[in-house]
Amino acid sequence: MNSRIRAVVLVGSLLWTGKAAILEDFEHGNLGLYSQSGGVDNAALTSAAAHDGLLGVTFAGASGPTWYFRTDIPTQAGNEYRGFVRFRVNGVIRMGVRASSGGAYSATLGRGSFLLTLEDNTGYGFRQLAATAFSPQLGMWYQLALDWTNSGDMTAKVYDESGLTLLAATSTVATGATGSGGFAFYGDTNNAGEGVDFDSFSVVPEPLTSLTVALGVAAIVLRRARRVGW
Repeated sequence: MNSRIRAVVLVGSLLWTGKAAILEDFEHGNLGLYSQSGGVDNAALTSAAAHDGLLGVTFAGASGPTWYFRTDIPTQAGNEYRGFVRFRVNGVIRMGVRASSGGAYSATLGRGSFLLTLEDNTGYGFRQLAATAFSPQLGMWYQLALDWTNSGDMTAKVYDESGLTLLAATSTVATGATGSGGFAFYGDTNNAGEGVDFDSFSVVPEPLTSLTVALGVAAIVLRRARRVGW
């Protein structure tokens, strides 16, 4: 194998090891594992809401739906978190990090408002920090993301289903929120019936960091290859 091919293989392997790791796939079938913030319990685990595996979360319309959160699913600064979302009817989905009984920060996507927003959900309220226009299509899966840097900067993003194409992103907000917490989610269909779906919450290593490291190592490999005559 020549040196360039070896370097390409190395880069590919390094980037592959940086792939998403699923933290919650809902295959346990038990929403009783989650605490609630108060309000109406409007979520259910069904096969119809699954992106992959057997089960996903679907939400129905309710007056004052609840937040669901777990502190034993860890989230921490320095990572991007993603989940698959789909709208079969109009509604909203919130995906939260740094969650505790006192609230969370969330990436929020709405069909009806047609906005992607970053929110401070202290007390499980809804304070908008940044927003941008985005129009999700009915019946189409997207990846909703919250990029949370070590310094506390946060950005809400939405990708296509593959996770390879960034479709929209809010401005980056210096929240000052660092450290760690749990995972939270919220959904509502504005009384339009069942059909806002969420599945497979995952953590993704920072893409730029992974790419920079991989390319740096590949450059070293190429330099050494020239010396030894691969």
